[in-house]
Amino acid sequence: MADKQVLHTVSCNEITAALAPMRAGSPVPDGALGRFAHDGDTSGWSTQVRVLDQVETEAWLRERTGPRGGLRYRLCRRCAPLL
Repeated sequence: MADKQVLHTVSCNEITAALAPMRAGSPVPDGALGRFAHDGDTSGWSTQVRVLDQVETEAWLRERTGPRGGLRYRLCRRCAPLL
């Protein structure tokens, strides 16, 4: 999973914690969380976090790597995704 500048694993506690208030306050449309978990559908509740497959992850990393190799992204320190 990726937000604007940080790459996470799908099971990251940081993502889960960020979504907890949304679940408690129920602005999540009925069934949207399940559609996200099973289909990667973010239309109902999240526009900041995207589920990426391997090809999309590689493209995301390339887009955020400068011409001299500088990184304009970071890996989540909590879940430490492997590249």
